[in-house]
Amino acid sequence: MSWELFVVKGDKDVIRGFVHGFAAGAGAAQAVYCEAELPLERESLARLLLSGPHHRVLVQARFAEKLAAALESAASELSLELQSRKPVSKLRFVAKAEAFSPEVAASLQEKLFHPPAGVAVEHKQEEKQTDRTARGAELYAPVHHFQYRAEVHYAGEVEGILALHRALAATDFVEVSPVEVA
Repeated sequence: MSWELFVVKGDKDVIRGFVHGFAAGAGAAQAVYCEAELPLERESLARLLLSGPHHRVLVQARFAEKLAAALESAASELSLELQSRKPVSKLRFVAKAEAFSPEVAASLQEKLFHPPAGVAVEHKQEEKQTDRTARGAELYAPVHHFQYRAEVHYAGEVEGILALHRALAATDFVEVSPVEVA
């Protein structure tokens, strides 16, 4: 399913309320994601200063024309302006994991390297180290007998990336980067 990225100038709460209300009224509540609901990467300070208060919205392409027309018709009443829109080819993010037991590492590998449909692993890096002189897997030990590290770069369609990002963000021993819109 294809998506578009809208940049709407105006108050973020007004934008969220309008976009979600319009989508719900059109029977397409799952056709939009507002920036506040997404783990999107932050914009540069220069972009924020140049564009003024704005909010990014992911919109399913099949719903984009209707929403753009609705934003245009409500622009003067609600002080909203559709500044730009562009197709979204894919979303990207990076996940990093670190574990100190083989069992946890195996569980992490299962979650990290088997993404849902529509998501590809662009790059992966794994490292396992075993130190036979260290004993136990104590959390605060200065040296661990086993150490596993992984870094995985994902890219894919909106639904799959967002589902995977949520799942990995809720997983112990995994850190995820914000989502980048490409």
